[in-house]
Amino acid sequence: MRKMLSSTERRRLEIIERLTQEKNWVGLEELATEVGCSSKTLGTDFQFFDMVWKDYFTIEFSKKKGVRIHQNRESKMESIYAETLQQSSTFNFFEQLFFMPYQSVDYWKNKLYISESSLYRLVSQINVEMEKCGIHVERQPFIVNGKDERWLRIHYTNYFEQAYGANGWPFEQLDRKVIVGLVQKIGENIHLDLTDEQIVRSSLCVGVCLTRMQQGFILEESITHGVPDDYYELAIKEVTEQTQAAVAFKLPPYWYKGISRTVYHHLYGWDNAEEKKRIEGYIDEIITNISEASGIKINNKDRTKLVFRITGLYTQYKMFPYIRFSLFNNYHYQAQRMYENYPFFSKFMEDSLERLEKKTKFPWKTKLRDHVTCILFADWSNLPILLETLRDKVQILVISSVGETHAKMLGSILGMYYHYHIETEIFHRSMLTISEADKKAFNQYDMVVSNSTWKELPKEKLFVVDNIPSVKQISEIGAEIGRLQLMVHKGEK
Repeated sequence: MRKMLSSTERRRLEIIERLTQEKNWVGLEELATEVGCSSKTLGTDFQFFDMVWKDYFTIEFSKKKGVRIHQNRESKMESIYAETLQQSSTFNFFEQLFFMPYQSVDYWKNKLYISESSLYRLVSQINVEMEKCGIHVERQPFIVNGKDERWLRIHYTNYFEQAYGANGWPFEQLDRKVIVGLVQKIGENIHLDLTDEQIVRSSLCVGVCLTRMQQGFILEESITHGVPDDYYELAIKEVTEQTQAAVAFKLPPYWYKGISRTVYHHLYGWDNAEEKKRIEGYIDEIITNISEASGIKINNKDRTKLVFRITGLYTQYKMFPYIRFSLFNNYHYQAQRMYENYPFFSKFMEDSLERLEKKTKFPWKTKLRDHVTCILFADWSNLPILLETLRDKVQILVISSVGETHAKMLGSILGMYYHYHIETEIFHRSMLTISEADKKAFNQYDMVVSNSTWKELPKEKLFVVDNIPSVKQISEIGAEIGRLQLMVHKGEK
């Protein structure tokens, strides 16, 4: 999808991603080489960041070290992608095609202020990317269609979710509060415990479905006609009166089937009951294997929820086997943090998904690993906390020239901040009379924290603090504790 952006738009995203990934200083020449531009162009991009994206992050400069990024605490980086989508002329045209089908060449030439040849090049550029998702822009008149109407609806839902987020709403003819209320009511009718994120996405999908219905696009008759109403469709049918009041057109006869088979497509897609039972059994087995391998117990309520959500990925992919994001893969972004922080647990999960992929010939690992990871950490109660308690604790020796009572106080301060991560021991004797055996014993600890610099202490393990440690000193010690624990998990220590 990024190929629908201009080269400037792509480069600016690459710069931000490179700086965000590094989390440290990056040399200017190195950065310019990596994104394929001159130092002058890089300077122009930094000016753009300072003027346009200053609400999201700031760039710090150093003549010796280069540049690094600081994300503003009141915003998320995905907001940059949303703004990029909304500012992109190509994506903007793709959005307008959704809301204004059947328009002529002359209409779009005049609206976009471009020539006919430029318009056709723009459509060709879009089709190259959209055809990877089973979607195609037709010309004369201009209409966006999909090989399956549901594919088009799902893709536009993905686009609107990324372009508008939780606070935006692209449907001028639909009252957002009313649609959200309908989604919540339907959720209650079919006993779905929806999160805010799921409500936002479902509301956008309902908006897409209703807009397409108004334009005359419906699902294939084989999906809706002559098929008995199921449990989910009957629950949606109950809100017919409220839905009709929310739109300015007469709902088609099988409107509720169109909503059910699109918004809740993950509840369908099973070839038969045996397939559903088999996949659920595989997922339940994976959860058991991960639990036993990591030593972390899981309660029945969490297990049931995880099986439901992960098997939902199976039916989602069967129905729409394409990427579900326009520019920013949020699942991959979030999962990377989990892989970094909990490498052993991630390895258990990855191995389990790899075995399941070989057994089922389905891309559990190659396509769905990130999403599965995010589901595990969202719906397995207290999983990050439980994983933290399993880490090997960092062994810290605390030494004070002020006395043992002060050393105990330093140890208590460290324990207050890093209780689950460390074990502290107080050095009870005078540093002025230590033996060679003491010097060797110092190396048995992962860290040594002292309020004085003693030449007998191992420099590579020593952290010298004030009598009352500063916030910065506490933070630096915490960063080292985290680094040491990750080394143990990765087998580097």
